[in-house]
Amino acid sequence: MKILIADDEELALKILEASLQDLGDEIVAVPDGMPAWEILSGEEISLVITDWNVPGLSGIDLIQKVRQANFQHYVYMVLLTGRSKQDDIIAGLEAGADDYHVKPFSTSELRARVSRGIFGHYAPDQGGGSSKNC
Repeated sequence: MKILIADDEELALKILEASLQDLGDEIVAVPDGMPAWEILSGEEISLVITDWNVPGLSGIDLIQKVRQANFQHYVYMVLLTGRSKQDDIIAGLEAGADDYHVKPFSTSELRARVSRGIFGHYAPDQGGGSSKNC
């Protein structure tokens, strides 16, 4: 499984690479949305973690392009951003993000979300009950 990370903060890239390295065969990290799209267009990437505000092509635009591309494989998309307003979260999810995580972030929570998301996406539905807003 290949993981692509797009974030213009060098420290965030390094932290994400270190915390996710055992989840993927290969991690590709880029500081810009345009190279991220070029990689996605030419390689089979299973997971993308992108910041909203990456230069070149925003995280939202990247997610929308992936969803419109109709790749033969599913790409699990996580938006990792400093934007925490409810309207931003809704916009990110409506753009096609599978998950939305606010910076600063817990690496252990992100790993759990990503693991559940990726491996849960490919596993048959195991029930799980309903979700309630508490």
